[in-house]
Parts: sequence; C-alpha cells; structure tokens
Amino acid sequence: VPTLMLRAANERNNLILEAAVHASVIRREQTREGTTFFRIHELKLERERNGAFALTWTVMHKIDAASPLYGKTTEDLAACFARIAVAISGLDDTLNDTVHARHEYDAAQVVFGSRFVDILSESAAGVRIVDFTKFHEVEPDGTN
Repeated sequence: VPTLMLRAANERNNLILEAAVHASVIRREQTREGTTFFRIHELKLERERNGAFALTWTVMHKIDAASPLYGKTTEDLAACFARIAVAISGLDDTLNDTVHARHEYDAAQVVFGSRFVDILSESAAGVRIVDFTKFHEVEPDGTN
C-alpha cells in the first residue's frame, strides 16, 4: 500500500513524553453551486502517539481508497493548492512543559515513489546516533 511518510526528529537531549501527532490535507474544493473554499481532510495515521519520543519518528498514513490522497499526483495536489499540515506536541521531560512543533508541506515537497534513507546507527559503544545531515534525503523505493 502506498504510504505517505513524514519524518520528525527530537533534537533535544531529552525525551518528549506522551508525544502526539496530527496530520491533515488542506485543499481547495468547489461546491456543486460553484463556491470555492478550502477544506481540511484529516489523515488517519498508523500511530498517533509516542510515549517517549527520543530520536526520530516516521509518521505514516496509508494511501488507500479511504485516503484523501488516493489516486492523486503531484499535479493534482498543485492544482487544488493542497498542503499537508502536521503538528506534534508533547511534554518536555526536563522543562516539564508542553512543547509544540508545526509544519506545512506544499505539493512540490511531496516525493512519490521514494522512501527516507536510514539515519540511525549505533556507535561501537552502543550509543544510538542520528545523522541529521541525511534527514531530508530520500531514495527510490521501486514503485511508480
């Protein structure tokens, strides 16, 4: 099943507890009467919560027949001025305060037929390392 994937990372040197993510597609639509407006379509995510967001999180939405992205191309998304809005919030375990992050992606930023390159590794001492220099890099996944 094609899947929309969004990569998030925690650049803090602590945990974000009870992290929650919300994603939606905002696109221009027209009613039968000819009125143009922007509608928000919620994206059903594979996992909306992360008890302890420490390093990275790949947020995933399956693009099946129920998805507002089903059958869409980059051109389709651009034609309706579609944007994918993502918001993450959680409790910073050091500050004991809620932190928030939000980002929007336009049609030109959606890459079809690709997946993220791996950015996690482990040192000889067993410490997990995140290579943020490859954070946005993708590679072909063999699909169209």
